[in-house]
Amino acid sequence: MMKNKNVMVIGDTILDETVVCSVIGTSLETPTMKVKSKSSSIDFGGASNVVEHLLELGAKVKYVVPIGADKYTEVYNNWEHPNLEIFSVRTNRGNFVKTRFWIENVVKYKYLQVNTGNKKEYGDLVIDDILKIVDKIKNIDCVLLVDYGLGLFTNKNQTDLLIMRLKQMSYPIIFSSQLSSNKNNYPSFKGVDYMCMNETEALENLESFVASKEKILELSSLLDSKVCVTLGKNGSIFADGEVLINQGYKVDAIDACGAGDAFLASFVLNYDNHDLSICNKWAALSTTYLGTKCPSFGDL
Repeated sequence: MMKNKNVMVIGDTILDETVVCSVIGTSLETPTMKVKSKSSSIDFGGASNVVEHLLELGAKVKYVVPIGADKYTEVYNNWEHPNLEIFSVRTNRGNFVKTRFWIENVVKYKYLQVNTGNKKEYGDLVIDDILKIVDKIKNIDCVLLVDYGLGLFTNKNQTDLLIMRLKQMSYPIIFSSQLSSNKNNYPSFKGVDYMCMNETEALENLESFVASKEKILELSSLLDSKVCVTLGKNGSIFADGEVLINQGYKVDAIDACGAGDAFLASFVLNYDNHDLSICNKWAALSTTYLGTKCPSFGDL
């Protein structure tokens, strides 16, 4: 059963632009594929994607997020939901955008991804603004910190200060970080209440990790946190005193992009009732959509 919660989310935001094209031929001058644009859409990625999933699952969200200054800022300005309150910290950098080009021929294939934006760490003024906002937010059930390696949690001194402030408020803290091409940042958050990661990230923290009771407890002890590891189509494993293992769900997957965000959002609402089944179902459902589009709760 999904539990409605008041969640504070602090994290890096990304916009995911999806461009779908169809093949119309090959260039006469060079062996270059020619395509015709069919459709394009912009969806929320990064921490914003997690927030969108939380809202669809019934949570009330206080979202603390640095936002850039460019043509994409309007997307955030127009984001409205009755259960969402955005506390934006304005910066002078551009927003981070991932533009993915899908080409339809016999099958639909993700042909190219173009990233716009930089990963330079934010200055002290941005972090100070975030701390001031955090101090003002009340009536929260838990805090989710989402790290996509875009600069928000790069500086360890700033990170330690934020964690110390949150611990003083006695909120349960959940942390998740996307490894991808970024450095492993989980050790910097050692001692938070919960961590959620995928199998690759678990191996980065514990080279001998496998989905077993012994190894998930070893990983949990190493990071001094209750740890949940997602296993893709094989489900998930969670160490919270006892060890819980739940199998995955078979679906006609189109795109796995954003499945980790979907699982994380559901985990935030279910970590204390130990219902991994609904987390796996929601993540599996998200793979039946192209890009980071959030599923409908009714489809669950």
